[in-house]
Amino acid sequence: AWTLKTKILFFSILAGFVDAEGSFFVTRDNMAARFSIGNYNSHILKQIQNKLTLMGYTTRLFQGVKKGYTGKDGYSHQQDYWILSVYRKHEVYRFTQSILPYLRHREKIEDAKKVLANIELRNKLYGQ
Repeated sequence: AWTLKTKILFFSILAGFVDAEGSFFVTRDNMAARFSIGNYNSHILKQIQNKLTLMGYTTRLFQGVKKGYTGKDGYSHQQDYWILSVYRKHEVYRFTQSILPYLRHREKIEDAKKVLANIELRNKLYGQ
């Protein structure tokens, strides 16, 4: 609960979680940019979702993989796997700008910058 008290504290703590479990990505056709974070702990993801909603973000929380599913790699999931995403262009942009200063993993920082560049290009080409 203490991690949700202020915006700075929330983004600081969330950035560590994003560095480990998050994903910034642009779709193959370059027509959408997204942020998502996946985890087996739906309670934590719901807390994050609630805080983001209070901050004005539209999010989607959904079950990515059901318990017992075995993937192509042979890995069998022992629990349900949940995904929280921010998907509206202007909100992905705002979220990415807000969390970028707190990220520490080079790959996440680079991916976040690609998302920002993609949105800026699409805004220039097609408008906001």
